[in-house]
Amino acid sequence: GPTAAPSPSPFICSICGDGLVVTRPYVMMNVSGTENDVTCGEYEAAAERGEIDENQCPVLQQVSNQVCGCREPPPVETAAPTAYECQICGHGRTIGLPYAEVVLPNMQRMTCADLQERAEMGIIRETQCTQIKPFVQESCGCIDATTLALSPTEAPTAYECPICGDGMKVTNPDGVVVIPTQPDRTCAELLYAASIGNINPNQCLLLHPFVLTPCGCVDEYSEWPSDAPSLTPTAPTISPAPTSIMMRQDCFADLGEIYTMEKNVE
Repeated sequence: GPTAAPSPSPFICSICGDGLVVTRPYVMMNVSGTENDVTCGEYEAAAERGEIDENQCPVLQQVSNQVCGCREPPPVETAAPTAYECQICGHGRTIGLPYAEVVLPNMQRMTCADLQERAEMGIIRETQCTQIKPFVQESCGCIDATTLALSPTEAPTAYECPICGDGMKVTNPDGVVVIPTQPDRTCAELLYAASIGNINPNQCLLLHPFVLTPCGCVDEYSEWPSDAPSLTPTAPTISPAPTSIMMRQDCFADLGEIYTMEKNVE
């Protein structure tokens, strides 16, 4: 059989007119030919149910504009735009060498820590971020950020970097360590930085190859070279008076002995 025509959508009257809303729903509307105990809100609810036909609607609209406080609806609040934060090492990664220096495309020098801080503050724009990323990733020892996160049950512990590596010791504290993009430091300075926890495990691992030779790294149980200064004092030995000052190699026993030798020289 023939298909039935779709039923028309019910007419919905807008009490205030298209695009406007009632802001005084509890005010009574005085519409000619109707009772006066109907509020703007009740008319609006009846309209939404389709109980006000196309002939009644224009009459209500003429009265409602002033009485019901018809206004444009308030703007819909939208979420504020998210501030852009440059991921200078790439997504999910962070700097491993905060004190290393980066030479930027404009030839300005900044530490990795300073660049990280500026990125977190939103100072580095997206176009700048794209330009500086390769320089940061080359100099800042970028690592996976998850390696730095502690689990909820894991208590933080003080870490002291063994700059020569596990089981090794420094025999030349005055040696100078040269690392590209960083200022030169003596082995003693690096030992101190390690002792106060300023070298983290990731930095420590990267440091080892540069330290081995200048710091004279040896096994911690090995003997020092014979020409290295002794760390423990030895008691002086008393030997017979030498026939020549140049032959004497032991320590002087007292100042009187030194004086006697000086008189002999004269």
